[in-house]
Amino acid sequence: MDVVGSDGLRVALVARDPLVAGFLGHQLRALGVETVTSTDASPAEFSGVDAVVWDLGPGGSEGDIAPVEGIPTLALADGEEDGARALRAGVSGVLDRGRPPEALVAALQALVAGLFVCEPALAQVDSSPPVQTDSPLSSREQEVLEALAEGLSNREIGHQLYVSEHTVRFHVRAILEKLGATSRTQAVVLGARAGLLEF
Repeated sequence: MDVVGSDGLRVALVARDPLVAGFLGHQLRALGVETVTSTDASPAEFSGVDAVVWDLGPGGSEGDIAPVEGIPTLALADGEEDGARALRAGVSGVLDRGRPPEALVAALQALVAGLFVCEPALAQVDSSPPVQTDSPLSSREQEVLEALAEGLSNREIGHQLYVSEHTVRFHVRAILEKLGATSRTQAVVLGARAGLLEF
């Protein structure tokens, strides 16, 4: 695990290949980011971090990544298939492994701010069936889902849609139930898979 600090940001960096972990750590240190490395990650290692960067490595598989509930996880994927698998695993974002370290830091800052980060090219292939819902989202629920994808809080959504926070919470619960999601992030991912969102 790599623990990263940038402007107070603390991020766990997980890579199964120690050479990759060392290279990423070196790049981040060049940007003033503090790092510590390990190739084995467990939930206990994520204590006190704001986000997790998980390098899937070449030929990564869905079993290689296990996001921790409540901690945004950014997967570094090697291609479309890996990106789709990471999204199904419940990550908060996916970035191409070839992106420069500046892009990595920017993506991490976006995740910590509550945004969903995903390169469209890494989410185009998904062999799982589309989400089936008993009833489609109402027009208001669709608006709330789109606001969730922008990383807005309930208060911000209420202000944008001119409704109360209580009403927003009601719509969010309905969206989670209809999409079979357990979190706001998963709702965005499942909504995108169902064609309800465009990135």
